[in-house]
Amino acid sequence: MREHRFYPQFGNAKAENGSNNVITYVTSSFGNGSIGYDEYAYALNAHYPVVQVLKPGRLLRRPDRVDVAVALTKA
Repeated sequence: MREHRFYPQFGNAKAENGSNNVITYVTSSFGNGSIGYDEYAYALNAHYPVVQVLKPGRLLRRPDRVDVAVALTKA
C-alpha cells in the first residue's frame, strides 16, 4: 500500500489529494493565483503554464520529455 503524506496547513494553503485534484483546483476560477506542485503531464494536458528551470549554463527552459524520462529513471 502506498503511503500518503499530508503536510500541516499554514496560512491560506489548500491541500488536495491526487494529481487530478491538484490540477483541477489550480486551473479553476476559485484557484486563481494559486501555485501547485503536480506532474508535468497534468499541466501540459490542461494547457497550463509551468515554471522554467535554470539548467547548467544558465539556460532557462521548461521540462521536456527527456527531462521527465531521466527523472523517472532516478525515481
